[in-house]
Amino acid sequence: SRRQRQMCIRDRNKGVAVLENLGIQYSLGRGTLLGIHRDKSYTEGENDIDIDIFDDKQIHTLINELPFQILLTTIASGKYQQLVMIDPDTGVLFDIWFYSVIKNKYFNKHDQGYFSLNKQKVHNLQKIKFENIEYSCFDPDWYCEYWYGVNWKTPVKYSKTWIQFYKEDCAGFEYHPEAVSYTHLRAHETEAD
Repeated sequence: SRRQRQMCIRDRNKGVAVLENLGIQYSLGRGTLLGIHRDKSYTEGENDIDIDIFDDKQIHTLINELPFQILLTTIASGKYQQLVMIDPDTGVLFDIWFYSVIKNKYFNKHDQGYFSLNKQKVHNLQKIKFENIEYSCFDPDWYCEYWYGVNWKTPVKYSKTWIQFYKEDCAGFEYHPEAVSYTHLRAHETEAD
């Protein structure tokens, strides 16, 4: 709805302003970047703002500065993986994924596996303009294809679970339902070299 869209835009701008004021390198991610790039809006049904951050060093300052309440945190191997905050007035979620660098990739660990991003892509962030405001982001065409597959330009109503979607469409997802440690990621990265 138009009202939900306006609430998402308002909360995105409030959250991103905090990131920029703290000098935190970020990118719009997942559905937020897809919607802005492909649809020039939020995708239908979105009620969150997806953000990628490339270390968790300022996590406590970030928690204190963001004008939202903590809903969920995920920590693995002593590193934050996800911080989900909610605006209690709007119900909009501010969903941050934290990535840690190992060799030439950034990794985010999940209980179903891990997500990876090429280090060069993180170091070459650009800007995307939406409603006269510029946001930091990955190359949008690259990211949307990497995350959503070659048919990313065609809107899809998913009838499958998010984990099934990632297994089938996301080039950056490695499915390992067992506990994945950063030691495992380092070994995997060494094998790939």
